[in-house]
Amino acid sequence: MSRAILMFRLPQERCEHHIATHAMDWALSMLDLDNWLRDELKYRDGPEEYATVRDMIGIFLDSNGISLDDIE
Repeated sequence: MSRAILMFRLPQERCEHHIATHAMDWALSMLDLDNWLRDELKYRDGPEEYATVRDMIGIFLDSNGISLDDIE
């Protein structure tokens, strides 16, 4: 079994620690936002700008090596 251990110097790296320990919360929030935008477009005739926002979210995530498809 592989392990990964992240170490932080607290309190100096409190912000980095918080981001690392809440990364799944961030990811699930982005997934919720993407799903909401998709549903608004598909079922509620949401404004076309929502499609642009979804595209931009995908571009920004991709440029940082992140994909919503990686969330299990």
